[in-house]
Amino acid sequence: RELPRLLNEVRIDLAFNRWQRALDGCSRCLEMSPDNAEILTQRAFIYWKLGNLDAAEADLDRAAAIDPETAGLWSQRANLLFDRGDLAGSIAASERAIIAEPNRWSAWSDYGQTLSAAGRTAEALQMFQEAIRLAPTSVDPWLACGNTLASTGRLAEAIDCYSAVLQHHPNNLSALHNRCLTLQQLGRVADARADATRLRALGQQPPPVSPTPRQPSQ
Repeated sequence: RELPRLLNEVRIDLAFNRWQRALDGCSRCLEMSPDNAEILTQRAFIYWKLGNLDAAEADLDRAAAIDPETAGLWSQRANLLFDRGDLAGSIAASERAIIAEPNRWSAWSDYGQTLSAAGRTAEALQMFQEAIRLAPTSVDPWLACGNTLASTGRLAEAIDCYSAVLQHHPNNLSALHNRCLTLQQLGRVADARADATRLRALGQQPPPVSPTPRQPSQ
């Protein structure tokens, strides 16, 4: 009874981004179940969010030794390796992640972002499209796809991606900001000003709107 109760508390803490409390909860769970690969993978995620990459990697290594098919394990390793700057390792881990969990949209989206960082743009866009197919209303794949398209000069397509985010999440600040900048690059200053006005209404400082092209933020 105690372990399920603690795990439920951890889930609640994660939902409210209470990372340290979630970490403490996971550690207590592992005292009761030290060889639980799922809890180790969960704690690795929390360590990663807290910026402790060494601790996250140690937990992932333990989890992989216990059960290499643990849900989320390879996605977590891909993210960790990406943050360490090991793009080749992150790509290899991402490939294992989508084989293990082909319906996990975030694995496809994360893989796309790693491929984009490696300069493999065409492949990255394919990964984003698969993530979008699996989760058409999720923010991350649309936003990442838009940023990749904008970085390669496909501005009209990038605007379509940002607009898709805003269709389902009308107050998403990243999509508004990046669409505002990209509209400027296309010379659609009036539309850019409309997005700037929306950003101000949401309490955000918009980028200065002028005909001068600017690059979207990542």
